[in-house]
Amino acid sequence: MSYYPGGIAAPDYNQKPPRMNRAGLVIVLMLVLLVAVVGTGIAVAVRLVNSRESAEPAPAPVTSVAPSKKPTQPVKPTTTPSVKKPSVTPVRPVQITPEGPRGGPEGVAKQLVARLNANDGRGVGALACPDANNLLQTLLRTQVKQPAKLTTGRTIAQEPVIAIELSGTMNGKGVSGVIVIRDDKQGLCVQAFQVIRLP
Repeated sequence: MSYYPGGIAAPDYNQKPPRMNRAGLVIVLMLVLLVAVVGTGIAVAVRLVNSRESAEPAPAPVTSVAPSKKPTQPVKPTTTPSVKKPSVTPVRPVQITPEGPRGGPEGVAKQLVARLNANDGRGVGALACPDANNLLQTLLRTQVKQPAKLTTGRTIAQEPVIAIELSGTMNGKGVSGVIVIRDDKQGLCVQAFQVIRLP
């Protein structure tokens, strides 16, 4: 709009509005086109792979050329399949010492090792911390393979959590590990242990 002398505004019909920048529109359209081309390419590739897999014929079943006059009888096996029975390792009971002082952390570790070597779940449970009995029973079943000949080693950490090295053999293979003993209000108890096969 322009102003003429006299103060009245009159519209300019000959002037054109400013030109709009269309670069953003062009970029968006190019991105849409790119996504469409990539999507079409993926769809075509998937169809080609699927058609190639289905085009390969499955092998036909083998049939006999000569007709049989008698129905065939199933062949009886000459040997009976052997069923492996799970081996049960006998439990050698180890005397459980009364609650209270057990000869310090090393004494508790030695008692645990004796029970692990004997596959004595009840004895392991007697040495367990109140919140660790189920864990120790699971570890006994999963990590200790009989015959076990384990021994204790040096003490690696100090109170309130004591770690003692473990070594020896299980099922004829070398192992090492650690016993974790906790000193809680009731005295020393076994929190956990770990046994690892050596390479």
